Amino acid sequence: MSWSTKEAPRVVQTRAAGFPQVDAENRARVWAVLGSGNGGKTSAAELSLQGMAVRLWEFPQWSSNIHELIRANPRAVLHASGALNGDAPLELVTDDIAVAVQGAHAIMCCLQADAINLLADHIFPFVCSNVPIILNPGSTGGALVLAKQLRKRGVSGVKMPPIVELGTLLYGTRAQGSQVSCAVLVQRVEFGVFPASRMNEVAPMMGAHFGSRLVPASSGSALEAGFANANPVIHPAITLLNVGAMEIEGASRRFYRDNVSPMVADMIRKVDLERMALMKALGFDAMSDALNSKLQGYAESDDYYECYAHGSGFAQFTCPATDLRTHRYFEEDVGVGLVFFVLLGKQLGVPTPASFALVSLATQLAEKDFLSLAKKSPQTLGIEGMSREEMQHYLFHGETSSQNDDENENLGAFLNVEGTAPPPIMAHLR
Repeated sequence: MSWSTKEAPRVVQTRAAGFPQVDAENRARVWAVLGSGNGGKTSAAELSLQGMAVRLWEFPQWSSNIHELIRANPRAVLHASGALNGDAPLELVTDDIAVAVQGAHAIMCCLQADAINLLADHIFPFVCSNVPIILNPGSTGGALVLAKQLRKRGVSGVKMPPIVELGTLLYGTRAQGSQVSCAVLVQRVEFGVFPASRMNEVAPMMGAHFGSRLVPASSGSALEAGFANANPVIHPAITLLNVGAMEIEGASRRFYRDNVSPMVADMIRKVDLERMALMKALGFDAMSDALNSKLQGYAESDDYYECYAHGSGFAQFTCPATDLRTHRYFEEDVGVGLVFFVLLGKQLGVPTPASFALVSLATQLAEKDFLSLAKKSPQTLGIEGMSREEMQHYLFHGETSSQNDDENENLGAFLNVEGTAPPPIMAHLR
């Protein structure tokens, strides 16, 4: 059962009847979680288990993800097992974004990369400069994409909220209906902020809720954190080099254990080297994804083959049972992630032959020209044509150096007195 946006939203209230009214004392307890897929439901469960009042929202066209919760009476509860364990009550479940975000302390978005523009359509009337939007994950540059889309809808300057980007989802998890099965509570997730000058506004809150699991990017930049996104590095190589077996065996085949051979692992390594080369060209610190996976708790080795083929945190994931050509491994990890590597590499003069090869193969299999579609590119991030120095300025200040005087005056909200950089990021988050 579904409903249109013109119909009254179906809301499950578990604490108070009527429209949520949040007083100042309790405001810090309210989180809106936007998106009810694997990441959204798991995020909602963790925050609820921390004692937060959590509102779970979904786009009306994907409301099937919350039907079971909508029907729950008198309480909507997520049942978490694995690395997260317990019954997690939700304050409400709704498709009305105004109800979901009103009075919220923070807004966490758990969406696929190509849903950012749609999110901007729904959320722009309700954003507040002091309510951070957290992209969990940001899918490499999602914070910049969202900021650009909000500007197009009239949100700019001091009206713009800080947009936090997590390099990867906080969990290795699957969710169905009201059940959340969390295999891995990821132990190392980089995060950054757009603009980076607002890091100290959000770092204490992020640390309070997620502790040492979160690691601030060395530059504070959302884009640096976004490059920790491993999905374009791992999923396309595994899928495209095992497409026949995956099509035939479907969910009976283990995605990592049965698909990662030494040659597949070497292709992952080559794409990862390109990702790190792009980071270094931008002046960012770079770590191999195999080492990052070990630090996150997915694996016991930072050797590419041992990491993905035998890492304990990767063991239980199975192959998708749907048409691979329309799965997110094609649509998002190739069509968004690898395409961005190729197009950014062209702008920066960084060769990306392995990424290009995988994009080309996916293009032939899916009969879709992913490069021409360019769902994510320097242009969609608002950094097209910028030099490294111009990008660094933009990532820190949130505005280009060529903005007019009136716009630059608005940057005072992003900076300390006299335009100096904020103090170093809190040591307790390091």
